[in-house]
This record gives sequence, structure tokens and C-alpha cells, in this order.
Amino acid sequence: MEKFYEELLRLAKRGEVKKVRRAKAIQARREIMQSLSELSNGSQLADDFSLTLTYFASSLYWRGYKDALHHKKTLDSQPKPPKEREKFNRAVNKMLEENIEMTVREICERLDQAKVAATFDLAGNKKIDVGPDGEDWQDEANATYVKQLIYRIRLRARRRRRPKEWSQLALPIDRRPT
Repeated sequence: MEKFYEELLRLAKRGEVKKVRRAKAIQARREIMQSLSELSNGSQLADDFSLTLTYFASSLYWRGYKDALHHKKTLDSQPKPPKEREKFNRAVNKMLEENIEMTVREICERLDQAKVAATFDLAGNKKIDVGPDGEDWQDEANATYVKQLIYRIRLRARRRRRPKEWSQLALPIDRRPT
């Protein structure tokens, strides 16, 4: 029994607990059960110890499984814009579908014409309303937050567009859309 604990301590100090092979773990469990069964009430102790190991192993497994599901769900989720920017995102996406190379200034001019409104939360608890009854889009065309947002929307539009372009190239020349 002491040999087992010495070996376990040695492995833990070297940071190799994860490298312990399944066969070694099974052998160690067998040795513990055998040494427990040699005691006067050993069979009961061995059963209780086995039950405890099984409980902790299964609870750690399911906890890890639930954590992994949570992390996967978080990583796979699509970024959703705030409610007040959905109309803005749709309008910019529509413009970029027509012409992906539109400049920020051209997009802002068309947003002014369409009377699209959006709210931006900036650092320092500062909110800026752009659009109807707020700042004009053309005045905010050089603002960093507008440029960054349009840049991100343009990246997403390019990612969506790329597979369509490749699939069109795969068509025979006489069936390609003009």
C-alpha cells in the first residue's frame, strides 16, 4: 500500500499524473482493494472505497461533459447585434451585396438617404445616436466606431460571398450567370 502512495506522490511531483496509463491505474486499484480486504472489516471498506471512486469519477465526467457542452455552445454561437442596430446591419448588408467595394462615406450617404438610425455605446458610458434626429451619418463617416462596424460587416459579407463565387466558377461556362 505504501509503495502505491510513494509512486503516486513521485508521479504527482513530476507532473505526470495525466500520463499514468490505464493498466497502471487498474493495477493500483486492485492493490488498494486487496490491501483493504486483508483488514478485519476490509471487504466493507473495499466496497465503500469502490463506490466512492465510482461516484467521483462519474461526477467529474458529467461535470466535464456539461462544461464542454457549455463551451461548445458559446463558441459556436453566432454574434448577434443589439436590437437597435439590426436595421442598420440589414441596410449595410444589402448595400454590400450590391457592391462589396463601397467606401464608408458612400455607405453613410446611403444610410442618411434611407433614414436609418443606430445607437453606439462608447467607452466611458457615452452613447451616440446616429441617424434620424441624431448625428448625420455623413458627419460620423470618419468616426472609428462606424468604420470598425462597417469593416466587420464587410468581412462577414465577403465570407458569405466567397462560397457562392467558387460554386459559380465550378459551373460550365455556358451555365454561369451573367
